[in-house]
Amino acid sequence: MSNLRYGTSGVLVAALILIGPIIAVGVIISAEMLIDVVTGAGATVILLVAAGAVGWVLFRKYAGQPHRPQLKSEGA
Repeated sequence: MSNLRYGTSGVLVAALILIGPIIAVGVIISAEMLIDVVTGAGATVILLVAAGAVGWVLFRKYAGQPHRPQLKSEGA
């Protein structure tokens, strides 16, 4: 039973490693398509940069990271 569990986890890790580049290319293509749609609608590059900055800030805020650092000394 233990060998089946290790084999399944190994196959899952290998599948994720192999599918990672495909997902990355898909994200890049969709970002390029979004830029083309927004610029085709009449938005300028400055608006695209502003939208990207807002998205980055929101992503950082809600990314699920802890509110306090985990690496600190107990006595301090």
